[in-house]
Amino acid sequence: MADSTGYYEIYKGKDGYRWRFKANNHERIASGEAYAAKAGAENAIKLLKGSAAAVVKEIEDAPAKPKAAPKAKA
Repeated sequence: MADSTGYYEIYKGKDGYRWRFKANNHERIASGEAYAAKAGAENAIKLLKGSAAAVVKEIEDAPAKPKAAPKAKA
């Protein structure tokens, strides 16, 4: 059995600081949105680490995306 469950990476992308979580075999398991400041990505990781006991809810279907408002006529 591995010593840990994986590791987080923080990196600067084209659109800001991002994070990703990788398994011990270095495959990406999860990633997050871009943050303007590195502290934003660090905070997201902190929140994830603190939510280990969160309940997993199974849902039937993914929620529908809201429809875009119709464009106004010129």
